[in-house]
Amino acid sequence: MSSLSFKLSTALARGRQPRVLTREQILVDLLNKRAAARRAGLAELEGKLREQIRWALPLCTAAEREAAARGESSDAGPLHEALQDL
Repeated sequence: MSSLSFKLSTALARGRQPRVLTREQILVDLLNKRAAARRAGLAELEGKLREQIRWALPLCTAAEREAAARGESSDAGPLHEALQDL
């Protein structure tokens, strides 16, 4: 590798910001990939991404659903309800 290439690669490496992976960011990435797979007509890939999205979502337990039905406080929010049929 030439000296210029080495200097350029080290300068680029120093300038990169580390990417913080949060649960929200992972879900956003998976949802974007699924949407792209759907637009491209890749049904098998879209199905695999749907499974990964389901696995990554925070799900409420049966006890939490019962508490919500009784009107008690619950952590299950509108996002969870909207993605139930995903």
